[in-house]
This record gives sequence, C-alpha cells and structure tokens, in this order.
Amino acid sequence: MRRILMAAWILFCLGLSAGNAQAQEWRRLWNGKDLDGWKHIGHGRFLIEDGVLKTEGVPGTLGLLYYKERVADCILRFVYKESPPGRSNSGVYVRIPKEPTDEQEVVRIAHEIQVGGRNTGEIFGVAQVLTPPPIKTGPDDWNTVEITLEGPRTMVMVNGVKVTDFTQGVSPTRPNMREYYNAKRPDEGWFGLQNHNQDVVWFKEVSMKPLPRR
Repeated sequence: MRRILMAAWILFCLGLSAGNAQAQEWRRLWNGKDLDGWKHIGHGRFLIEDGVLKTEGVPGTLGLLYYKERVADCILRFVYKESPPGRSNSGVYVRIPKEPTDEQEVVRIAHEIQVGGRNTGEIFGVAQVLTPPPIKTGPDDWNTVEITLEGPRTMVMVNGVKVTDFTQGVSPTRPNMREYYNAKRPDEGWFGLQNHNQDVVWFKEVSMKPLPRR
C-alpha cells in the first residue's frame, strides 16, 4: 500500500512540474501573418512587410495597436529595429486599465515603455533608465526588450541588460512631470504598441511568458 501511495505521489509531483513548465513557456502573441487578435486606434497604422510589423504614422499624431486580452504577471518580449537607427521613436503601453478607445487617453492612464533611441527602456515621465541601454545600431541589427510585470513592479531588460526597475509606491518618480504620469496603475491590464509621427520601427516578435501569481 505504501508503495502505491508513493508512486501516486511521484506521479502527482511530476504532473505539477509539467504544468509549471508549460505555464512558463513563451507564447507568441503576433502570428507573423496578419493582425488577428489585435486592434488599432488613432492615427496611422501598422503594416506587415515580409513577415514583420512596421509602423506607419502621420506627422504630429500617434496611434496604438493593442492586444485583445488583458495580461497580469508576465514577461513581455519585443524584438525590434528602427530606421534610422537610434533616431526613431515607438513605445509599449502597459497596465492600461480598460480596453482602449482613445489613443490620447492611453497616454494619461497607462505607462509607456520607450522603444527606440537612447531612451529605450525608460518609463516615460516616470522612471529614467538606470544605465544606458546597449542598443545595436546597425541597419540590420535587431534589439530585444523584455518587460517584466510583477504586481506593482515593472522591470525592463534591453538586450539582456537591466535598464529600468520601478515599483509603484516604492521607487522614486521623475520630478517636475505631469501628475498623471505618476498615478498608480493596475497590476492587470491591456498593452499595445505605439506608432509615433512618421518614425519607422519594425517589430518581428511579440511574445509573452506568464509568471506565477503571487
């Protein structure tokens, strides 16, 4: 009887391990073919060229391509390049508290992780980078941004280097910025990609890895 119970316990533990491993796998949120599961609001658009997302904007405006589902504790991964290297501007909005309908409102109610140029990885208006991001600037170089959302904490890695680590209510925020940038954001919400002015940024991967609930 003890052997049977022991065998059952081992099988149970193995099942938990397999489930945990599966939960930690990367999930591609953009399929590389079309915009199924995504919605664009605001100005401009995102094109698909050779299996890569490309921003197309309108001078003096912005737009938002957001994902259909809310995300909670997770790591979001974006692989991008810009043209010209180091001089374009995009961003990833995270912790959007409601499904977006107005791109200007999103600026006020979410956090924007800068993508493009030397400020890549900063939380706009809230937290500057801790260290200069190691951006690759060759015309064919791709960069990887990983955003960890874990409760009130937002950590950003650029090409494997931690450049931002911000916890709401704990970390200092940037002084002399508009109050709404520093307002508390939810632990769970929508996220999306920004197309800004006529800046050109390509995204070839958008993935998510769920983290265990705390």
